[in-house]
Amino acid sequence: MDSDNEVKEDHAAGLYNVITKEATPWIRSSYLAQVEKLCDLSKVDVYRTYEFGFYPTTREYKVICMWSISGYELPKLEGYMEYTIYEDEEENYKMCEALTLGSDTAWRRIDKVPPSDKFSKDLYGSVYANGSIYWMYYNDIRPMLVAFDVGIEDYRVIPDLDMIGIDRPNSYYLMELDGHLVIVKNPDNHTVNLWILDDDCDKNTSTTNTSNIKWTKEIIMLPI
Repeated sequence: MDSDNEVKEDHAAGLYNVITKEATPWIRSSYLAQVEKLCDLSKVDVYRTYEFGFYPTTREYKVICMWSISGYELPKLEGYMEYTIYEDEEENYKMCEALTLGSDTAWRRIDKVPPSDKFSKDLYGSVYANGSIYWMYYNDIRPMLVAFDVGIEDYRVIPDLDMIGIDRPNSYYLMELDGHLVIVKNPDNHTVNLWILDDDCDKNTSTTNTSNIKWTKEIIMLPI
């Protein structure tokens, strides 16, 4: 496969049901198809993150794709894309798309882009819990939590994470427990701290008012 085809095939998504053994066709990003008309994708850096979530109210499954494109070719897109960030004298555009299984035959663009550094979640992982996809990122030196609501296709930021402290990123990670998001931290070799999020309070909280957010702390002592 030549490099041009590699670029095209790399930015398509397909889903496979392991129970029914049914597979969807490969669906290429509508966003990338538009950008490709204005610049050469092989000359820019393209980053994408796929997430899979479920909306319990309508019982819909969705795939979320978050894009970050940077490079010196991107000034050609000035005025065409909405989200522009300047980093190291390069243009950096970010955008999100969604695909609802069973109803969408093409990717849909999402108006709001979650704040994150190229949507990198490698250090912490991402977790789906109770209708939202969660991941962590750093704002300067402070850890922040992003929750993407699969149903309304919008995000919220939970900035008040003082209880876990400002620590090295690989000292904590995310997991799901009984439908709740949990932040896990190992302060030493014999202790595991769990902070369990009250998701119902979280979903009724804006990014400017975090007083309703509730965390329950559990401590697990490990054998020596």
